[in-house]
Amino acid sequence: MKYRVHVYREMRLVFDNIEADSVREAADIAGGRHFDDCDDWSDCEGESLYALVDHAPHEGTFIDFEAGRMLNAARKLVTVLHKLLPEVDSEIEQRQHGGNDEDWTELKRLSDEAHAAMREATV
Repeated sequence: MKYRVHVYREMRLVFDNIEADSVREAADIAGGRHFDDCDDWSDCEGESLYALVDHAPHEGTFIDFEAGRMLNAARKLVTVLHKLLPEVDSEIEQRQHGGNDEDWTELKRLSDEAHAAMREATV
């Protein structure tokens, strides 16, 4: 059988002369621009994220490559951590006041790492 396959891959697009008040604004402006508006591009051997394999008229199957699967999982993990961390922190706080602080040192350290990862993911 022969299939038509659409591969979704990360790539580098270059937009020259973006006028903005900050580097973040420049990135946001460029990120919203269409591919046809870029001044240069390269696939830079980027990660393949997904494929859409056409197998019948108007039917296709999405296949997640490793990078795409991890990207989807990261979104879900951020959502779960956002809900879970306040509960964990509350439990740590309650237990610290009622017992030996050393019992909660490792859990507190892990909670701090999770909060740092959340800040990095949601900037």
